[in-house]
Amino acid sequence: DRWADSSVRAEVWPRNHSGRGHYRIVLGLPRGLAARQVTFELDGAAGFSVWLQPGERRSVRIPARGFPVPPLRIVTDRADYIGGGTPNSRFVSLRIPSISYVANGAK
Repeated sequence: DRWADSSVRAEVWPRNHSGRGHYRIVLGLPRGLAARQVTFELDGAAGFSVWLQPGERRSVRIPARGFPVPPLRIVTDRADYIGGGTPNSRFVSLRIPSISYVANGAK
């Protein structure tokens, strides 16, 4: 269902060892949930934040340098409890329909 917790870590091992590329992340926040701040951090680099509004879907591109590629952390300032009373109840923060890494020079 692509729901993410309030802290996500993504790590990649590309075949292309260029040492330069970017993470591509698509975020979504369904209507009915409160807006939240989403912070992106790469090991050894300054992070940045965006605000995600209810009903919004946003693409983010984060440059990454080095080999191995530094892990990406995605942290939100809140989570919501969904599915109460079901076997699938849990805390979720936002949806991440897509996350990928593209090495420079990759087709």
